[in-house]
Amino acid sequence: VPMEVSGFQLLKLDIVLTLDGFINRSAIVAAVYDSIEGLRISRELVTQWSTMAKLFGYALPNRPPDAIELSQDTHVYGVDAVFEVGQGNWYRFPSPEDRPAMRGLVRSLSNTLSMMNDPDSAVVIVTGGSRALQEASFPPLSSNKWNTEIRTGARFMYEDMLGIASRIEELVLTRIINREELLRPTLNPLLPLTLRPARLSTPEDEAKLESVRKRGALPSKMQPVFALQDDWLLLYPDPPNLLPLPRGPSERTCRSAFVIQLLSARPARAGPRQAAQGELWKISFDDSVADLAELGAPGGLAYDISFNKYGMRIAFLGISQNLPSYARRVCRRLVRHSTKLLSGPEYFPRSITNAAASDVNRIRGASPTRKRQFVSSIRRSTAYEASVEGIAFLKSCGGTVCFGQGDLTRKEVQDLVKDLQGIFDSTFVSLRKSGSRPAVPADVSELLYQPVWKPRSASPCGIAGVPLVADACGRVKR
Repeated sequence: VPMEVSGFQLLKLDIVLTLDGFINRSAIVAAVYDSIEGLRISRELVTQWSTMAKLFGYALPNRPPDAIELSQDTHVYGVDAVFEVGQGNWYRFPSPEDRPAMRGLVRSLSNTLSMMNDPDSAVVIVTGGSRALQEASFPPLSSNKWNTEIRTGARFMYEDMLGIASRIEELVLTRIINREELLRPTLNPLLPLTLRPARLSTPEDEAKLESVRKRGALPSKMQPVFALQDDWLLLYPDPPNLLPLPRGPSERTCRSAFVIQLLSARPARAGPRQAAQGELWKISFDDSVADLAELGAPGGLAYDISFNKYGMRIAFLGISQNLPSYARRVCRRLVRHSTKLLSGPEYFPRSITNAAASDVNRIRGASPTRKRQFVSSIRRSTAYEASVEGIAFLKSCGGTVCFGQGDLTRKEVQDLVKDLQGIFDSTFVSLRKSGSRPAVPADVSELLYQPVWKPRSASPCGIAGVPLVADACGRVKR
């Protein structure tokens, strides 16, 4: 909807239908109105949406420095105009902190939904090919029921699909019986209501860092380090020893990252079948947490899991306000994943085995013969075998190396590591009693290879409404 046009009240909704959807087109229309009927807009919801717009429209995307954008805005909007740059107005979308504007936006959205929910205010156009028309029992085009459009000569006919009150009630009753009823929108626990400005390191933090540097607990390239009990090592890497993150603005932002490397010699010693089962375990986990990944995407959250010669690296991307909660949720699901596989179907769906085979074919340095062995093992492995391998891997872990970067304070990183230690505690017991210890990376750079973030929609491109707030930085208060 073009926001710059005053009184613009047209909304176009395109829905691509399958053949079954075309045949049941009236039910599709009923479902659309059913979903609109269930919407209830609250100030908290609108505030979250405003925060998402600010996050992806200004805080995180790669853009010119503020000074350059401000200088351009002075030419476009002036200094003393209604929306002058000096006042820092965000004129296309109100700031989450502007409570009166949020209430006004709630009223506007509620009025819009009321108009959308009136079938008499809508025009429904359904198009289909010759097969769809035949399957849906439409009359032949030679029938006098078809009309001809004057300008284009296209054939069309009128069909009453708007008198659907009884159909809506029938669909709602069916969903309740099948427990598939549409739910009202709720607050996203991984998207803060307001964004916290980026924080600078305090003198207290710098003093603690300097005291840690003098301990010399690990080789110089791994300093500084803070050692927790049970072989949990917390690093404080300095630039340029940082994890590569998506490009952002030149100013300091609230973007943060956290890495936990589970130390185990098992992946480096694995044969083709054991490695294939481990890969299936990992990819099936990605599939099982798709709901959590989608929930975190509006908050700029993403994760990456990969095996390496030191074990498994789990990397998290987000902002300082929601990253710790996201990391705890993902790690809890990882620990419980093997048990979930044991209670599921015997074989993986083809989508998971194909994804695992595709990852194997992208391995660099592996011979074609070894790749074929991997793929063959993937095709023949069961969910039970992958679950057993996942349990064996977690039991083989003898500690971790962790570090955070970005807007996370050192206290927040230490608290997060302690929480994760409690989550993984039960999986490390056997190795602690044995007294053996896997290799620790000699250089932190060995853990800083490029992550493949999941989901990839945790970027401005996948968030609706971002184009409305992605220009003219004079709108955002500094």
